[in-house]
Amino acid sequence: MVDESLIRVSSGDVLTVRVTGQPGRPQPMLHLLGPNGAQVAAAGNEEGTVAAVVEHRTATAGAYRVIVRPSNAAAGQNDVVTLAVTTPAGPQVRTLTIGGWRPRVLTSVQAGEHLVSTKMPESSSAAHILYVLSADGRTVLRRASGNGFSGGADLYLTAGLTGLTAVLATSGVSESASLARNDLSLSSYDSDGDGLGFKLEAAAGTCSSRQAIVRGVDCRQIPDLRDTDGDGIGDGLELLGSRTLSLPRWGANPRHKDLFVEVDFMRRTPAENAAATRLHMAPDVARRFAAHYGDRATVDAELKARHATTLANPDGLPGIAAHLDIGVTPQRRGDATVFGDWGGYSAVNAVRVGDKYQGQQAGQAWKTQMRAERRGIFRYALGYSGGGGQTGPGFTASYNFDSAFVATHETGHSLGLGHGGVYGLEPDVNCKPNYPSIMNYAFDSGTGFADGRIDEGPLLNNLSLRESGVAAGATPEFFDRMTTVFGYFVDRQHGDVDWNRDGEIAPPGTTVSAYANLALRGAGCEYTRWNRTRISEAHSTQAPALIRHADRWYTFLVAGAQVRYSTSTSSWLCPEPVPTGCQDGKWGTSQAANLPARGVTVDAVEAGTAARPVLLVVAGDNNRNMWQRRSATEGGRERWTPWTRLAGQVAVGSGPSLVRMADGAVRLFAVAPDGRYLMWRGSSAGIAGLAAPIATSDGRTLSRPAGSQFRPAAIVAKLAGRTGLYALFAGADDRADLWTLNIGTRRWQKTTLLDTRPGPITSAPAMAWVPPGRTGTQGTLHIAYIARPSKVVRMMTSHIQVTSTGKTQHVGHDVYFDNVWRSASGIDLLYEPGVTINVTAALSYANNAEIWFHPKADGINNNNYTNYDDWAVLKNEVCRGVVSPGGLVVNPIRC
Repeated sequence: MVDESLIRVSSGDVLTVRVTGQPGRPQPMLHLLGPNGAQVAAAGNEEGTVAAVVEHRTATAGAYRVIVRPSNAAAGQNDVVTLAVTTPAGPQVRTLTIGGWRPRVLTSVQAGEHLVSTKMPESSSAAHILYVLSADGRTVLRRASGNGFSGGADLYLTAGLTGLTAVLATSGVSESASLARNDLSLSSYDSDGDGLGFKLEAAAGTCSSRQAIVRGVDCRQIPDLRDTDGDGIGDGLELLGSRTLSLPRWGANPRHKDLFVEVDFMRRTPAENAAATRLHMAPDVARRFAAHYGDRATVDAELKARHATTLANPDGLPGIAAHLDIGVTPQRRGDATVFGDWGGYSAVNAVRVGDKYQGQQAGQAWKTQMRAERRGIFRYALGYSGGGGQTGPGFTASYNFDSAFVATHETGHSLGLGHGGVYGLEPDVNCKPNYPSIMNYAFDSGTGFADGRIDEGPLLNNLSLRESGVAAGATPEFFDRMTTVFGYFVDRQHGDVDWNRDGEIAPPGTTVSAYANLALRGAGCEYTRWNRTRISEAHSTQAPALIRHADRWYTFLVAGAQVRYSTSTSSWLCPEPVPTGCQDGKWGTSQAANLPARGVTVDAVEAGTAARPVLLVVAGDNNRNMWQRRSATEGGRERWTPWTRLAGQVAVGSGPSLVRMADGAVRLFAVAPDGRYLMWRGSSAGIAGLAAPIATSDGRTLSRPAGSQFRPAAIVAKLAGRTGLYALFAGADDRADLWTLNIGTRRWQKTTLLDTRPGPITSAPAMAWVPPGRTGTQGTLHIAYIARPSKVVRMMTSHIQVTSTGKTQHVGHDVYFDNVWRSASGIDLLYEPGVTINVTAALSYANNAEIWFHPKADGINNNNYTNYDDWAVLKNEVCRGVVSPGGLVVNPIRC
């Protein structure tokens, strides 16, 4: 650190400069440079004095530069000195601090070399100053200041400077900096074209040719010699920066992969436009984002080395260094390389699309919001407050920048990662218990990126799962995840996992079927969506009814106030999981059921015996009536009876809900206009007689609360060792309880089986019972429902909880049916023994009223899945997405 000041004088003036040091300390050095930059006087560095004095009569008018610096003997220490300057205008006295003087002897200088300085992290905005001094240090021969990149200095060297001293300094500020000799301009010294001469590259540890020997990298193998570390940013830019981009100051390293992102704010409403709202990613979110990509969670030395090798970081360190331009200045030590206000941040106005406003797409916004000189260096993100994100592989991303998890996860998608490994895997299995990654919905921001190790979990297939010894040799962390994230009963000693949650470990050599990747938290595991197929061209905002009869699948729905139905004779086994469609599945065009009223709701059930099955359909209209009709299919032909009206009235939209009893009889549930729950009895001949209110064992009549949209649902199942009729009724708080009918008293008793009481619920919950078998020795109850008011689809299942005191059956694990964004107006479930191994579902989607069939609604798909190495994907994609956005970069880095 030196002190420079300019003194303006006239020709012939006498200029006196005196600098006084501290007793007992080396004398400071004083230089006086004339208006042309040449030194005209110097003083100091003399024994026995503490003051250096220059008296000079000026030959020309102009600005004279006074330089006060430490002597060579004071190198590395700071001193407080007094500077007194006297001119005809009068005296000026200042106290100043000098120090940090570190001379460097120039050796073997070749004409054309450049001495360049670079701003480093946490440095100031003060310009760098480069001096070349005479051998005795008393004469400033050359000086350059602030003429380099981003406040650095650049001094052209000549052969005559060999043996002289060079010093890098700043005026009035002490800071770290980088000083390099760049032989770029010498003939053939930059054969790879990265802006660095080969001698500088050798000193920096970067590749200059295929023959270069560089620690940590094989220069013969890298795709582009200009980019030693393979992050898509040229070595010269990372080492020296550019006129407008101070990359070294922001943390760039040519020997370690860097990820630069400009994070702008997405306005999404006209109100935000009008208010000129400017929100930013929070500093703590930026720090945690950088920690994820920097692999800070890995503490084991062997794993760190493995991750560094996978990433091919020449410096041998793990992780990718993230640097975010969020428009916020660093707040504490260490922030300067993580985030900052680097001149790129902007707030991007919402745009009008049709009659609505929405945020601009990041894929369009970057073209106008990101400066051209950032192309090939920075990625682009549009952030907003709240919600999630939706990003695919590429140069841009958009996400909720309030959440470090969401920002890291969505950026991972832009870098080529899906939910189960590399983006584009089919199926992209989410919530894999053997894939501990932040890309996995099962895990939260406490999880980093996966590295593909087999001891993090075995290969799995939900159709065929070993339980006994399946995870022998797995890490303790794997078993921790199985219990805390997935809720499985495990035996760590023997490597057992109870995948089907029946409280038993299947014997060695046997397998079970289960939704093994069903996590009990997170945004949803999405494995119920595979092979989904649109049922018909019709649209409905009500719950469909799904049933099998006479070797056909039927889906009934209400569309345009009319009851319609579609049929399918397909098996719907769908052996290969694909996003949509099924190789052995197809639905026919919908047909009108000709209800003689304006339909609101509908349900269906197969009644009667196996020898004489009857399809019973009940519909509710807008006048509180319910109607029924039947079909006894013979020779493949439907034989429908006319619609007839049932006795009694119900609240509009409150029913029907039908259930088949074990003997082929039928029960019908609905809600009376006064809110009481009602039940009718029926058979293959239809519903007959009047409804009876639902009465409890203590003599109360059950009712739903005012304003509720709940419809009752029922199923015959065996729970807690008892086979019987079970039903869901919403209580006074509009949350559902599970009740069972006492056959002897014909009264209903509330069970204690529910772990949580779902609700509020819109429409009727759907219920399906899977008898004991491959999916569990106790059988499994499935419940699906539409949460109110979000309309998000959720589901619950029965399971056995194993504790030190024994085993108990519960109904719970209340999770998303698909994910947090899948909404619907209604859902129905169906399990048909002997027809398909899966629970199936029909949903009326809330966003477009389309009706879709989900043949794998229980998440049991025939597909192998295992761990994946995220770092192997990130190694390549950190380069590919950034080098030439929109093809606008000339001669981009090759990845």
